[in-house]
Amino acid sequence: FNGVDHTTATVPLTILETPKVASVYPSGGLLGGGSTVSVSGSDFVSSADLKCRFGSALPSPATYISSVMATCVAPASATSGQVTVTVSNDDFLSTPAASDVAFSYFSAATAVHVAPAYGPVGGGTSVIIAGSNFDPTLTYLCDFGGTSMAATYFSSSSIS
Repeated sequence: FNGVDHTTATVPLTILETPKVASVYPSGGLLGGGSTVSVSGSDFVSSADLKCRFGSALPSPATYISSVMATCVAPASATSGQVTVTVSNDDFLSTPAASDVAFSYFSAATAVHVAPAYGPVGGGTSVIIAGSNFDPTLTYLCDFGGTSMAATYFSSSSIS
């Protein structure tokens, strides 16, 4: 050895498995981001470099729960639709495992009109709620004075 290409110094090296994502919950959130997402998979490591990536967004910090569970906060997205979720143990310095696990971004639904505006105290009146951004893949609940009822999706602009 010529002393240039070799050293006898001991430097610790840890080789990590590439984390894999199996599922996320919830599977979607608002365009504005902020949803805490539980990510299940394998080979997660407790480290400050544990990160999640939603589509092509910048990596966001992950909270280590166990080698098979972490939580992340979904960042904002400019567009509705699905993005893949990946996890990295090294702040995405290496290529993460391919993932087909999706997180869906959607716009907040807005109610603008309720018809009829009143009904009998005993209930039983069918109500149409007009608005925007109702999504057929989501479940909606209508609250009437503390009593919640499941809504039926009709279109992106109405539920009942």
